[in-house]
Amino acid sequence: MAVTDLVAVPKAVDNIEITADIDAGTLIGYDGAVCAAGAQCVGVTMYDHESGEMAACLRGKVPVVLGATVAAGARIESDASGLAITLASGVALGF
Repeated sequence: MAVTDLVAVPKAVDNIEITADIDAGTLIGYDGAVCAAGAQCVGVTMYDHESGEMAACLRGKVPVVLGATVAAGARIESDASGLAITLASGVALGF
């Protein structure tokens, strides 16, 4: 396989205990709840989870739910609902 044929594969990180109900595609904070606005996130969950459940958080090229229109290639950050928005003044997420 040529190097140009490689694709990014999501990397599962350690499981985290969810401390609030979270929908699939939502950014998860290090406290196990929805990521706070402009904060660093531990990753994204691919499934809905209820408080008290364990969830695998994914990093890499994974689908996320947008909180507003984001231009292709734009840097993102979390809004107060754990949704991805265009980077303004928070922590840049992703690569």
